[in-house]
Amino acid sequence: MLSCTIVKIGILLGILVLTSTMYFPAAHAASFSAIRIGDVDGFGYGAGAGFQAANNGPANVGPLGVLTAEMLPTVGDFLPDIDLGGSVATGAGDDFDNRAAVEVAGNSLTGQGFTDNNTIGSDFTDISLSTSYDTSSNNGNVFDANTLTSGAGGPFPTPPSGNLPNQPGFQFDFFVANADITPGTPIFFNFMFGDYDVTPAGLLFTRANGTTFTQNITPQNNAQGQDGLVQAAFATLSFDDVFTATVGGWDGKLRVDFVANNEPYTAFDFVELSVTPLIPSDEQVAGELLPLDSTALLIGGLTSMSVWMIPTVASIAGAGIYLIKYRTNRD
Repeated sequence: MLSCTIVKIGILLGILVLTSTMYFPAAHAASFSAIRIGDVDGFGYGAGAGFQAANNGPANVGPLGVLTAEMLPTVGDFLPDIDLGGSVATGAGDDFDNRAAVEVAGNSLTGQGFTDNNTIGSDFTDISLSTSYDTSSNNGNVFDANTLTSGAGGPFPTPPSGNLPNQPGFQFDFFVANADITPGTPIFFNFMFGDYDVTPAGLLFTRANGTTFTQNITPQNNAQGQDGLVQAAFATLSFDDVFTATVGGWDGKLRVDFVANNEPYTAFDFVELSVTPLIPSDEQVAGELLPLDSTALLIGGLTSMSVWMIPTVASIAGAGIYLIKYRTNRD
């Protein structure tokens, strides 16, 4: 197995302006940029202030906003070790539900330039997908970062939680007008996830015509203090993987299933289809490169100042600083 990690930090001369666009079902006043299931909110923990990781350090290891896969010469942020037991795991007091009501309903969307038809899956975000969730719910031990209290939590997306696999499936179904996208534009499946540490783990993509393709995911290394690690990744798709022509524009349809039949605990912040990757596409910023079909999955770090990261307006003057780390493991 070839595993490569490149980490890059850039502080660029000039002004970086990042804007946020909430999704309204009937409006697409701007060109298509992304359709996002869930939102960028650090799994509902925000910046994770005051929370500790399983390695006894802070859950947020860098100054870059919400819990994310920080672009630092270390590892990224971490899901909080809620019970301070030294692990983030099923049955260990770490079950949480930070979802808003619209997320529980399954149709929480952000982005711009599209009209939604039936995109679903936000009920899988901002919640611990844990085999112990139902037990924690029955005992009133599901933590809610919005209130800093524990209780029953909301409904588990695919009950019962104890049955594996309990990993998410996200269904994109939307329309983009001809004027809002250029045919042939590459599309990127971006996602932020935490605590994938059981193999095998992968993605199953299903196109509108029923054909499928797959891609593996590199799990974290708990032996290196990565229990609860937040990771970010994107898969590069062709335009035709997502869109088919229709009257006045393009129908966007894609189902993405996470396949990890033995994974008892994980979490997702958001997933999206975007015209911009989480990491510049010309950078080989990647974890395990095992492309199948036309897809290449890139796993690496992100800052909260990426193009999808929205609520920040920053003006930074200075020279560019780049830190690059390359590691190759073969086993």
